[in-house]
Amino acid sequence: MSKQGFFVLEKMKKCKNDNNCAIMAKAYLHTKNLDKKYVYINDIRMPAVYRLMAKFFKK
Repeated sequence: MSKQGFFVLEKMKKCKNDNNCAIMAKAYLHTKNLDKKYVYINDIRMPAVYRLMAKFFKK
């Protein structure tokens, strides 16, 4: 697992909203390209999840 992947999982443990964190972690682990406009989880486009992920992965 990459360092960023581990970072997401650590954030997920500390997050108050467990459901959102689990979704963000899954989203990250399913796409290596964080520059995409959409994150695909089970073939569903989720731009809202991408925006949440942006808070974890600031450029």
